[in-house]
Amino acid sequence: MTFKIFRKKCYKLDIYKTWIYACVGITGTNNQMEYKQAPFSSFSNELINLADCLLS
Repeated sequence: MTFKIFRKKCYKLDIYKTWIYACVGITGTNNQMEYKQAPFSSFSNELINLADCLLS
């Protein structure tokens, strides 16, 4: 999964009925893009984990 980054950090969420796929794009010091991906369940405890992931 890739997307064009216009800022230093970007977040992309694909939301489905039972899953949310999060992708974080970070531009490094050498302007190289790095992507980190993680799936989360749409249940309450996993939504808290998703919020923690996006805040970190």
